[in-house]
Amino acid sequence: MLSCFAELLSKQKKEEVEGPPLYLCLRMGIPKERKPHPSPVLSYGKKRARSEYWFSILRSRVEDVYNFLQQWIPHLYGDVDDVDPDEAGFTPIDDSQPDEEEAEEKETEEGEGEGGEKEAPRSFLKLVEEHFGFKSISPGDWEVLSLGEMEKINYSELELPLPDLLSPSEILQEEHIKELYTLLPARAVGFPWTRIYSTSTDGFLLKTLYRKMTDFDCPVILIMQDTENAIFGALLSEPLKQSDGFYGTGETFLFTFHPSFKVFKWTGGNNFFINGRHDCFSIGVSEGHFGLWIDCDLYRGTSEQCQTFNNDTLASSRDFHIKTLEAWGFV
Repeated sequence: MLSCFAELLSKQKKEEVEGPPLYLCLRMGIPKERKPHPSPVLSYGKKRARSEYWFSILRSRVEDVYNFLQQWIPHLYGDVDDVDPDEAGFTPIDDSQPDEEEAEEKETEEGEGEGGEKEAPRSFLKLVEEHFGFKSISPGDWEVLSLGEMEKINYSELELPLPDLLSPSEILQEEHIKELYTLLPARAVGFPWTRIYSTSTDGFLLKTLYRKMTDFDCPVILIMQDTENAIFGALLSEPLKQSDGFYGTGETFLFTFHPSFKVFKWTGGNNFFINGRHDCFSIGVSEGHFGLWIDCDLYRGTSEQCQTFNNDTLASSRDFHIKTLEAWGFV
C-alpha cells in the first residue's frame, strides 16, 4: 500500500499546482487473522512499521488519490476519527517505544540549538536531501513556514533537479527536459535517460526502431524534429512493438514545442493509444484521423486532431517530413 501511495503522489505537474498542499494520514495496523512479525517491507526503511504515515498532496492530485482510495479500499477511507481499526479487522501498531535505531538517532543526531531549542533530526534532513536531490542541507538552510507564508509560495517556480542523459541528444535541450520531466509517470522518475534510438546513428528504418526497443520494459519518450524545425513527440506507456491492434495505457500522451509547449493527455474518449505495424506506427486515432502517424522509413508523418488526445497538429503542418527522431527510455 505504501508503495502505491509513493508512486501515486511522487509526480506532480508544476503548472497545475495552486496553493499549499493538503495532507493524508495513513494509519497502519496488523491484520488480526495473522500473527505480527517483523518485515523490512512494512518498516518503510525502518526496523518496524510506524502507526501513522503522513503524505502531503498537491491540490491538483487530490482527486486522483480520492478515486484510488474509493476504488480499492472504500471501507477503510474516511476522517481519522471515523474509521475504527478494530472494526476494520486490524490491531493498531504500538510505536510508543523507540527501537534501537531511533534511540541511536535521537542520541547522536539531535542536539540543542540556540536558546535551548532542538534542532531538527538530521536523519529527516537527509531524507529531504535524497528525495529532492539537494546537494547539501543544514539546519540553517530551512525554516518552518506559517500557513500564510506557505500560501505566498509560487510552487510553479520551484526548480527540480534535471535527470542525467547517458548519451548526447541532437534534439533535447534543457528547456525540453524541464517540461517533460514534470510529466513522467512515477515509475520513470529518478532514472537516468537512456537513448534507445536515434536516426543520426541508427538510420531511418522502423524495423530497426522496433528491434532496438525489444530489450526495454519502461515508458519511452519519442521525440522528433521536422524539416521546418518544429519539435514534438509522445510519451509512450511502453516501448514500440509490432502489434495486431492498439495497446498501452492512459499514461500515454502527445506533446509539442511548436510554437510553444503543449501537452495533450488521454481524454478517455477511446483506448487507441499505440499501434505498431510493419509499415508504420500510430499514436491516437479516431475516424481515420491520427494524433501522430509515422511511416516505415521514419521520414513521412501526419498529425491531426484525434479523439484519443484531442490534440492540435503537433508538427509545423498536418503532413511533415522528419529531420531527426530519437527514442529515450528510463533505466
